[in-house]
Amino acid sequence: MPYAKAASPSTANLHRVFLLRTIAVTGQPAAVAFVAFYLDVRLPLAAIGTVITALAVFNLITWLRVGRASEPTHEEVLIQLLADVAALSGLLYLTGGRPIRSWCCSSSR
Repeated sequence: MPYAKAASPSTANLHRVFLLRTIAVTGQPAAVAFVAFYLDVRLPLAAIGTVITALAVFNLITWLRVGRASEPTHEEVLIQLLADVAALSGLLYLTGGRPIRSWCCSSSR
């Protein structure tokens, strides 16, 4: 029985980034909703939603790219990782970096 050719390291890395981003894009709205509505922390929900939506669209494009037969270049994988860093930096900026701290550790001085 012939064995399928193993995926190249770049293809495996791109697939891994896609899967991790899928988990992140799925969990981020839940985390934001929990903090905003259950913990009652004021957040710029429209801006946060825009960042998460942009990341989801980028992930859809990545899904289409993973399905192509050509091997992704190292630069493509780097761009993928830079997009994740940019999105996470944006989310940290929009949430103030520490939204839980404002809820649990606020001091009334």
